[in-house]
Amino acid sequence: MEAAGRRSPPFRAYHLTLREEADAIISRGFRDSLPAAVAGRLHKGVWLSDESEANEGDVAIEIQAPAGGLDPYAISGREWCVPANVVNQWPRRVRGPS
Repeated sequence: MEAAGRRSPPFRAYHLTLREEADAIISRGFRDSLPAAVAGRLHKGVWLSDESEANEGDVAIEIQAPAGGLDPYAISGREWCVPANVVNQWPRRVRGPS
């Protein structure tokens, strides 16, 4: 439970992508993905996870979601599919090689 006047720190989630795409996302914002079937349901949005380690050639975009902000979009305990118009309201930055 939060004390009066104190906010929970933001939750950090990550979107892994190519460097060139990351630059476009930072300047123009995310766009929803094409629908994908996961666990018998179609999901469309921005795929996020708690994993920040990018493959060679990729970077991670760190998203700072408000506490509980990802809960409605959970796919599993470690993955979320969030509408772009929601993710674009949250602070984001590129992590990884420049």
